[in-house]
Amino acid sequence: MKIVGFFCEDIRQETTGTETIVGALPDNMNVPSVPGIFSKLAVYLRVQIDLNEAPDSIIATLKTPWGETFKLGEADKKILDEALQGAKDSNLPIAGVVIRALFAPFPVQDYGLMTAVAEVGGVERVCALLNIKPTTPAPTASAQPASQSQPAS
Repeated sequence: MKIVGFFCEDIRQETTGTETIVGALPDNMNVPSVPGIFSKLAVYLRVQIDLNEAPDSIIATLKTPWGETFKLGEADKKILDEALQGAKDSNLPIAGVVIRALFAPFPVQDYGLMTAVAEVGGVERVCALLNIKPTTPAPTASAQPASQSQPAS
């Protein structure tokens, strides 16, 4: 089983049945100050299951550096069995399940590592991370050119 995930600004459901991922976030996100707020924060997890696997469930959570945990979603046995059967019926080598969540707004209480975690069979797997860091202030003046430096005595 493979689980790939990322943080982004938005996940839009299209009328054609596709999804549009908007603003994939980098692993390191600089924010000017905390507490603060993301106007939107989305998490997208794609689970790929080998046809000979049969997990009972996949429970995804978001863990914040300030100690809060949010449930992102769950693929229960029924959903997983349907995905596996659908893949077999279509002669696919793997089954796929997507777990997604959108928070609007999302308050940021502190700097640190935020993770999206999937629990499968009692084992937690980190699927995506977002390291919230303070913005480094830009220098207010440039360094003096060497040609204008005072000679050493």
